[in-house]
Amino acid sequence: MTKVFISHSTKDRDLVEEKILGPLREAGISWWYGPKNIEGGSEWEREILRGLSSCSHFILAMTPDAADSPWVRTEVHWAIENRFESLLPVVLPPVPAEEFHLRLIGVQRIDLTSEDGGSQLLSLLQSRKEEEKPAP
Repeated sequence: MTKVFISHSTKDRDLVEEKILGPLREAGISWWYGPKNIEGGSEWEREILRGLSSCSHFILAMTPDAADSPWVRTEVHWAIENRFESLLPVVLPPVPAEEFHLRLIGVQRIDLTSEDGGSQLLSLLQSRKEEEKPAP
């Protein structure tokens, strides 16, 4: 089942909810997103690891604030090691890939600042969702 972990800076919460979470909701794609999935009183690191492990895909919201976040960089390192084939870096404001991890330099990014960026992201996730369906 396609379920997407969304890695982001808390400073970008409104942007992420508008540009990523909204379209995922509309398309019926499951997601894990810290502000919605970490309950009060929970241990952040443990809950983030559970979220990472439970998701088949990893979206990195690439922003300058995310590049400055130690948590985001830690999540990216986990994704490079565990979900590299399903890593989806999305550009909100442009930021160099190497600010997150050197291996991201060679990964195609989806530009959500472009007019069709959101539809590209959804189309990619929908096609992967279709691939997961068992053959009749």
